Amino acid sequence: MNARIEIETRTLGETSRFSAIGNLKRRAGGAAITYPIEGDISTLELFEREASISRCGKASFEAVFRDGESSVFRLTFGENVAEIPVFTSVYKISFQWPEIFAELVYELKAGQPSQSFSLKIHIEVLSEEQ
Repeated sequence: MNARIEIETRTLGETSRFSAIGNLKRRAGGAAITYPIEGDISTLELFEREASISRCGKASFEAVFRDGESSVFRLTFGENVAEIPVFTSVYKISFQWPEIFAELVYELKAGQPSQSFSLKIHIEVLSEEQ
């Protein structure tokens, strides 16, 4: 399905907005959208209890977010891999087909102080075509 993804990100007192058209697929208990970003391809998977994101290209990374849990943000640069601890304090999702709404708040624990991110994600089906 063709769908629009919109992500509003707040961090360090700044707000940024991103929008793209991608391919949305329903998955058992959730959905996944693949979309272009800065010449790379990103995939966001959303389920009741967790979200995951991966990006392939110049800036490759992957992360899993679960409400109230710690995980890692894995970055890959060629053969070098770095892992940054992440704590997800909020993950909420609402599937209201043909739309999905999600809220994600997490901290990257790469330095002192850690950096908090607050995301509002909205996905809207544009057409049933692949």
